[in-house]
Amino acid sequence: MTWKEINEKYVRPATSAWEAGRVEEAEAIFKEGLAATGNDGYVALQYGNCLEATGRLEEAKERYELALCKLPMEKYKQQAKEGLDRVARSLAVSKAGESAPPKRRMPGTRIGLISCTKRKKDYVCTARELYSESPNFNWWLSFAEENYARTYVISAKHGLVELTQILHPYERRLDEYDEGERQAWASFIAARLRLEGVGAEHTVYIAANEMYASHLSRALQDYGIKAVAFTLEDRPTPDRLR
Repeated sequence: MTWKEINEKYVRPATSAWEAGRVEEAEAIFKEGLAATGNDGYVALQYGNCLEATGRLEEAKERYELALCKLPMEKYKQQAKEGLDRVARSLAVSKAGESAPPKRRMPGTRIGLISCTKRKKDYVCTARELYSESPNFNWWLSFAEENYARTYVISAKHGLVELTQILHPYERRLDEYDEGERQAWASFIAARLRLEGVGAEHTVYIAANEMYASHLSRALQDYGIKAVAFTLEDRPTPDRLR
């Protein structure tokens, strides 16, 4: 789908509906557009603008982070960066310098993140099934479900992924992004985890290569969340979980 088609089918109708006060209708169009385009950056950017304009700052921040990660053109990336800066300043003022509390507490203290894999099923299915072509993924998933309170997949394309989330087969690697995009990708995942209730009392265990793990570890530390990294080839025992 071309940019013009995306704009005509999703962005213009959604922004028009929002400006007319039909927020539920607008959000349905924005969400449909994100789903249909694989989280298109321009759709996310315009969604963020609408959310920011109505004071929904945490949600706007998520959309701007997604836009920054996905947008290919520098002028639109700059708009996403400026949106993030505005939202960050507004949140800092409204919360008197304190970080936003999580929406809910995550039970248990161990959270697992398993990297996406090159080997995938060739049909639409859950994330659990899509990556099951990889023996390393299967080992880590079994280990995670025995030892962690909750487990997610980290995807270069989709960010933080629930195991039950339906995905299409895709090819995307983190090394295809530039450094700024990798940082935005990691910040997006860390922000999502924070909103899921992951905080300073948790430890996030990352099973991924060095590029994934290093960026995520730094982003999580920015939120005061401890991170421990393993490679996918590691086979840790439960006593290594501290």
